Amino acid sequence: MHRAAGLCKDDEVTRAVRRRERRLVERATVYRWNIRNGTGALTRPDGSLAWFHLSTVNQGDVLTLAEGDQVDVEIENVPQGEYECRAISVRRHIE
Repeated sequence: MHRAAGLCKDDEVTRAVRRRERRLVERATVYRWNIRNGTGALTRPDGSLAWFHLSTVNQGDVLTLAEGDQVDVEIENVPQGEYECRAISVRRHIE
């Protein structure tokens, strides 16, 4: 067993499962979107804010995304700067 930091395959799988368990899928509203620096914030249903990055936005929505848009997001409960959590997938909500 020669792996970085002494992790075995089972440890890696356990970590991946734990990361997946910390994720939530929900609808949110784009609160702020700055395409120039590639970051934005979402208002979650409970009123809290979640950070997101350009790389997490669905490719077809990057140029058309605007403040006030409803989006479906996958949230990871991991702090990002001043935010309690971050989005790992952002896609415009379609009714």
